[in-house]
This record gives sequence, C-alpha cells and structure tokens, in this order.
Amino acid sequence: MVFTSSSQARRGLAFALLGAVLGACFLVAWKESVRHASPSAAVLVMLSSAAVLNSASALLALARNPGQLTAVSIREMTLLAAILALFTLAGSWASAEAVSRMSGAGLAVLQRCEVIWVALLGALLLGEQVRASFWVGTLIAGGGLVVLQSPELDARAFGPAGVLFGLGSAFCVGSITVLSRRYIRRVQPVVLNALRLWISVGLWFAVERLPGPGMLSAPLLLYAGMAGFFGPFLARVCLLLSARDLPARTTALLSLAIPVITLLLDFALLAELPSTRELEGGSLILLGVALPIAVTLQPTKPRAETQRVS
Repeated sequence: MVFTSSSQARRGLAFALLGAVLGACFLVAWKESVRHASPSAAVLVMLSSAAVLNSASALLALARNPGQLTAVSIREMTLLAAILALFTLAGSWASAEAVSRMSGAGLAVLQRCEVIWVALLGALLLGEQVRASFWVGTLIAGGGLVVLQSPELDARAFGPAGVLFGLGSAFCVGSITVLSRRYIRRVQPVVLNALRLWISVGLWFAVERLPGPGMLSAPLLLYAGMAGFFGPFLARVCLLLSARDLPARTTALLSLAIPVITLLLDFALLAELPSTRELEGGSLILLGVALPIAVTLQPTKPRAETQRVS
C-alpha cells in the first residue's frame, strides 16, 4: 500500500481530472472515426498516431535526463508494456465494436463500470482498502448516470453485443489502471506509454490484415488521429502520472465525470444547453465524485506510521 501526502493527492487529482477531460474529447473524436471506416482500421490509425506522438514526448524526456533509464528498467518497462499492450489492443477493439453499435454516451456509461473492477482488483493486487465513502460516492454517481440517460433512448442502443463489447472495454481499461498503479514508481511513464502503443500496433498487424488504400480516408485519418491524440497519448499519460500519487480506484472514480464533461463540451463548442434531466444527472455524478475526493483531501493527524489516503 502506498501512502501520499495531501499535496501529492492534490497533484494526482489534477492529473486525473485532466485525464477525464481529455477522455471526453477522445470519445467525441472516436465516435466520428468509426463512422468513416471499419473498427479495426480506426484502431490502427488511432494507436499509430498516439504512438508517434508519444514517442516524440519520450525522446524529449530522455534528452533532458538520459541517465534515467537502466538495463533493468528497460527490461521491466518492456515486459510491463507488452502486458499493457494486450489490454490496450483488446480494449480499443472492444470499444470500437461497441461504439459502432451504440451512441458515444451509451459507451461512456458502460465504460464507467471500470470503477467497480478497479476497486476490486486494487484491493486484491495492491492491498488498497476501500472506504465506505468510495462506495457511497459510486452509488450516488451511478444514480446520476441513470438519470442522465434519455428516457426516449431506444432499447436497441443497448443490445447484448454492444453491452458485452462495452463491458469488455471497461475491463481492459480498468486492468491497465491497476497494473500501472502497481509498477508506476519503477518506470518512466512517457517511455512506458510509447512502448505500450508501439507493441499494440505490432500486435494489430499480427492479427489483422493490411488495410487497402481506400480504407484510409481523410475523415478517418483526421478523427482517428484526434482520438489518438486525446486518448491513448495525452489522457493516458495524465492517468499514469496520477497513478504515482492516487489509489487506482480514485483515478477511476474521476472518470465518472466524463459524461458531465461531454455535456460541458457540447455547451462550449456547440452552444447546446443541457436539459433539466442532464443538469440533475450531472449534479448527482459530481456529488458522487466529490464525496470520496473530499475525504481524500482531508488533513490527517500525524501517526507513528505513515498516513493513509482514502
């Protein structure tokens, strides 16, 4: 179990919140990308663009501090990156299949099931004890997600295939969050992310056929490239950095705010006013997220041993 100070918790929360904002931007671009190509082609472009961008960041980080990598750390990062790449490719494929069968908002709701998986897996692998405030906050935020859904939403939008793919995506993303938390202090986050993405691209070519020239249209390159920029590149780096200071479940909990952030983006970019139902659901989600976060940021009295962060 890793313990952090209040200042470290605030830093971790800032990175996690930024990751949630970028995650909302990713969903908007990802939904558009699968409208212009098959899910497998969209995954390739998204992962490739993210890998190129992250490699540039990794090279800059290593140029500033070339001595931060050792033979041991390279071996550890390569092994961890390979495991994360398997979850990355499987999760990307599952989310692409899901979003081709349902709305982006529907997928966002299903992917939030990762919060429960992260809490359970974190307790098992990391020894992170889950306080009552987390479960209460998750229950409140879950109620907000239910309220947020349109009562006119066609039941077919949550068909069995789409639901299974969406839950599979949540399982993969949650596993990445917990594994990153376990080993993050022994690796360089930006380099790890670059290795993860390139191995994911290599695995794609191992299981898929090369797309023909007609499959890589300009809209696909644009939207899938934007999705790669916002999601696997920027959002994942932010979440890796937050994992240094926050329990995995807290980072995952903040992802519940993604649907609310999406509403705010719609208002800011498209001038679309949220409905009363959306305001009520969004308020419940924010309340549910804020409750355990407030407990995390509460100053604690010094003890003989280290202090625990909820």
